Amino acid sequence: VHTERRVKGTDKIGTVPFIFVEVDKNTQDWRPGRDIVGDLKLELQVFPRKVTTSTPVGARLDIRTDCGGLVGTGIYFLPIIAKRGFYNCAVEWDLSLAPPGTRAVWSHGEGPKRQHHVGDQDLLRNSTYMVGPIKSHPPEPQPDAPPGFCATYWLSDMPNYLQELTTFNPGLFTQVAATFGVPESTYRVFIRKTLHGWGGSSTSGSMMFEYDPLSGPRNPHKIRQSFAQKMVHSLAKITFESEEFEWYTKGESLWATVIIIMTNLP
Repeated sequence: VHTERRVKGTDKIGTVPFIFVEVDKNTQDWRPGRDIVGDLKLELQVFPRKVTTSTPVGARLDIRTDCGGLVGTGIYFLPIIAKRGFYNCAVEWDLSLAPPGTRAVWSHGEGPKRQHHVGDQDLLRNSTYMVGPIKSHPPEPQPDAPPGFCATYWLSDMPNYLQELTTFNPGLFTQVAATFGVPESTYRVFIRKTLHGWGGSSTSGSMMFEYDPLSGPRNPHKIRQSFAQKMVHSLAKITFESEEFEWYTKGESLWATVIIIMTNLP
């Protein structure tokens, strides 16, 4: 949880103090103590969530450690941008102090060099980030991924039944992207190990899949269904306010099943 003392703000003329105001139990406004001059730069110190076997299974949005790395979403640590609109968002990683072999990936590109993606004010919060000794399919780093690119990333030594399914995702993505008219987009699947529970959460151009190596489904069909559901969720671009949302919540599983059949994949 961020506090006023742990958020450092600077602009053209110096330090910008912040005042935190509770809007409701889930929302906190960060209000500058003076007018901003020029660009505002925020520096945040973020720590992974400490979890145990009793930690409730949630929406898979927090940042956690996994086999020497970190993985989580921006919702866990980035503030909400109040000004609505579209922005050219950029992510750049400083790995100068990281061990050799460290990779860094976010929903829309692989670092460490700066990667850009145009999106709304929620894009960076609604993204997944992973850094550490990352393994992937395809195995080679892809800092300049072409349109239509799809990859899967993980940190732990995954069980065979999951690792075999990483080759399923590119074909699935091709079909989902074509179905929803976004063949030029890219997609990234992030997988992390947990102490209990399994399931996924959708983020922008990506998804997070969480698995418990000691329990959960071993049936590849159920896992493929989960991959397809979250991929549909990411790419259908249906919001909570849209007229199609009620249909979408009822039809997501059906779409996923139909698309799996259409891919003609095992």
